[in-house]
Amino acid sequence: MQPKRQLSLFICLCVCLPGLTVHAYELDKALSPCIDNQTFALVHLDVTRLDLDALIDKALGMVSEHMGEDSAKLAHADLDDFRSQASAQLRDLLQAGGKDVLLLFSMYDFPYFSVVIPIPPGADKGRLNQEVQKIVKAFKLGGLTTQVSEPVIRVGRKQTVTRPQSASPERLKILNEALKGCADTLAQLVFCPSPDQRRVLMEMLPQIPLDLGPVQWTTLSQNLDWAALGLNGPPALSMDLTIQSVSAEGAGSILTSIKDIYADIGKKAEAHEEIPDLDASLRRLTPKQEGRHLRLQVDAQTLDSLIKDALAPSLARARDQARRVACMNNLRQIGLGLFMYADDHDDKLPSDLKVSTIGKYLGSNPRIFKCPATRSETPYVYRGATLTVGDTPWMITVYDKKGNHQDGRNVAFLDGHAQWVTEERFRKLVEKDNEYRRAKQLPVLPIE
Repeated sequence: MQPKRQLSLFICLCVCLPGLTVHAYELDKALSPCIDNQTFALVHLDVTRLDLDALIDKALGMVSEHMGEDSAKLAHADLDDFRSQASAQLRDLLQAGGKDVLLLFSMYDFPYFSVVIPIPPGADKGRLNQEVQKIVKAFKLGGLTTQVSEPVIRVGRKQTVTRPQSASPERLKILNEALKGCADTLAQLVFCPSPDQRRVLMEMLPQIPLDLGPVQWTTLSQNLDWAALGLNGPPALSMDLTIQSVSAEGAGSILTSIKDIYADIGKKAEAHEEIPDLDASLRRLTPKQEGRHLRLQVDAQTLDSLIKDALAPSLARARDQARRVACMNNLRQIGLGLFMYADDHDDKLPSDLKVSTIGKYLGSNPRIFKCPATRSETPYVYRGATLTVGDTPWMITVYDKKGNHQDGRNVAFLDGHAQWVTEERFRKLVEKDNEYRRAKQLPVLPIE
């Protein structure tokens, strides 16, 4: 598996569904030297409680249910590869005394972040540092510096881990307060912008092109104090969200903005197509106001249902897109094979598109002649039988049969490139192709 894909999986596992427990005194003791007044978010992972097998099995179950057989096989291979490697790394980290991993986000470093591993009392800090460096090396995270400075090991860019940190007591107090908002959960993600950062947020958000209707971003930036998200599981997943506003009136304004966003989403037909039970899902995701706080609790059954409702369409689209891309790659390779054949046959393209004809130019791989989106034995239509490499480059050589994919087809051209086109565009290309054929007295071919 590629290092970038490994890293993506690692971040997803650490940020989305880790097992976590942070207490205020631990934050003061271990993290004070790592936090500055520009720290606006943190994530904490308790590796002693992370059930990696349950997490990966959950992901594999969802992939198998929604992505189809071919895509599921690829995902299973990647996740199983990740499981074997990450399990060994976590085991070694635990044996070396490592218990916690924290991700710290500061405006000084954004969009980069630093990683902090507290050194527990009695732990062999030398061995623990070695295991941390092994993980950094395994994921090929070049350009990072590892520094041991009691009572933590820090990983990040050199200017980050070597820069003296100093957070005011008030800043630490607010971060601790936010952590208490999700202290009884396994996973904790805290977003706690300072007043200055909220002002920057107010200036930036209106420029972000999110089609969310009548949302007033100033409501969020002016009234948000902090937000804390807690996650339990796996295998049973649940979620607790607490948003603290600067006042009860501010909390009411944030709640109104959330409802406005939901109302705007509810007006979009495509949203209902993607999530059939959209209205019920939005109601279940609407927090309740308690003074200056907004609270949302989602139990395991509800969260599992929401994840399936939201992910199933996305996974289906990802599956279709993956099949479309794989099909296009087939046509590119076939186009290359046609050129290689013509090079051996006086610049003439073959009379048919069979494995026996051009297979030797494609490594005799019969899968190239199969569109992954259909079980048809003849998924591609060949139009190059009377062409030579000297004909105009936009002549169509091979294309998808109608129905292989939704909303369009993959088409390969004489110059060797392939592209995705809509059905309307495809018909215009065939008309242009046939006009050239008439002018050159070549056979005019229908659309299949």
